[in-house]
Amino acid sequence: MKKLLIVYYSWSNGNTERVAKELQSIAGGDILRIDTAVPYSGSYNDVVDQGQREVEQGFEPELKPIGVIPADYDVIAVGTPTWWYTMAPAVLTFLRGDFYKNMFAKCPAGRPGTADEVANAAELLMSDRGAFITGSTLLMDGGATASYFYGPLRPEQ
Repeated sequence: MKKLLIVYYSWSNGNTERVAKELQSIAGGDILRIDTAVPYSGSYNDVVDQGQREVEQGFEPELKPIGVIPADYDVIAVGTPTWWYTMAPAVLTFLRGDFYKNMFAKCPAGRPGTADEVANAAELLMSDRGAFITGSTLLMDGGATASYFYGPLRPEQ
């Protein structure tokens, strides 16, 4: 059985935390709450305004130490509230951490995909040119999955 880590960030009313705990009750696995090193403070509206500024500026807050090694897990599920139409800045910090930087550095493409690359694939699939492509999963990870099973990202046995 694969080793599951459920990572989540939740700030105001705990919706993301409830979903993460429900997933854990169904799927099992370990659960990890990520928190910023400096907690958000002030009124709800103050934090909403700060969150909007952080999202617009691409700010990545420092996180408290997480105490786990993501590379020890086979599957990582990440839960985030939506802040200004995207993930919370704390989740962005987690996703851009050393584990993921290392993964992309070792994958054949050497970098994460761009929004344009994903959009080009979606455009093909939605167009008449992609009409014959059905019942398929399009894996877009720069070769990271193949590298995990057959290349430099392969775990030691």
